[in-house]
Parts: sequence; structure tokens; C-alpha cells
Amino acid sequence: MSVMEATYPTPPGSIAFPMIGTKNVTLSWGDPVNMTGVMKSYNITYWNSSSSIIAGPVRSDNTNVTLQNLMSGFNYTISVLTVGALGYKSTSVIGLVCTSKFLIL
Repeated sequence: MSVMEATYPTPPGSIAFPMIGTKNVTLSWGDPVNMTGVMKSYNITYWNSSSSIIAGPVRSDNTNVTLQNLMSGFNYTISVLTVGALGYKSTSVIGLVCTSKFLIL
């Protein structure tokens, strides 16, 4: 069955960071309101505090993802949005995180 009409999806829930490393960050977010059981995916875009270079979007079908190859000790802004039927996109939720600083002892 093909979709002919759709509404805009609701945004994901708040972002949490269950794991923060020196070069990677695992983030998770809540299922969008009123979208349990509905086919959807998520676009994750991120950038660090030292540049305007944006990475992504990374696509995920799950409510969690691990971003890798980040720079140690940098602040990152991470944006997650829901992509629903016909490619319609929700507004973004934003999370801020700082990767752990790599220390040489």
C-alpha cells in the first residue's frame, strides 16, 4: 500500500547521553508522541564548538545511536528530528554534550 497523504510527524523526546567517551558519544531519545508503532526514522546532525562544519545527517531507525570519530574535549551540538511518511520532517530537538578530554599522564 502506498501513502498518498500524511501529516508532519511529532518531534522526538528529549535527548539523553548514556555514554560519553573521548571520541564517541551514545545518545538516546524518547519515542515521538502519538507515533508508537508508526513507521519512522530519525536524522541526527551534529557540529562542534570550534567550527561551523556540520556532520550528518546520520539516519537511524532506532531511538539511539553512537556518533564516532569525534574530537576529544570538544562541545558538540546535536540535533535529532523525526522523518515520517512522504519524507515529512518534524522540528528538531537539541542536545549539548562535551566529549571527555584525553589525558596523558
